[in-house]
Amino acid sequence: MLPNGHVNDIPVKWYDPAQPLENNRWVRYGQTGVAETYIQRGDHIRLNNVSIAWKLKLNKYLQQLSITAYAGNIILWTPYKGGDPGQLLYDQPQIEGIDFFNLPSVKTLGVNVSVQF
Repeated sequence: MLPNGHVNDIPVKWYDPAQPLENNRWVRYGQTGVAETYIQRGDHIRLNNVSIAWKLKLNKYLQQLSITAYAGNIILWTPYKGGDPGQLLYDQPQIEGIDFFNLPSVKTLGVNVSVQF
């Protein structure tokens, strides 16, 4: 937007031979150009792990039966339009929130059963 509120329709010059090299957009902002237009808020609220367990007392041969149901990576609330903002690129630390061929986040559901004799 322009300061007067109208839509900016002025084309951007990526390279102008009349300017010094460091003033050209592709040099000032890296090879991919201006990245600010692609930056989004990455804050999020996540419900990650939930489990519920039941323990049943039985008889003298089967003393206890435990059943646990669990779910992981259940809900993610975020204004971010890309993938999971906490997901790592190539599983490398400190490279979170970069959408570059990322797989979707995995949800897990399961049940554990244990018997105590």
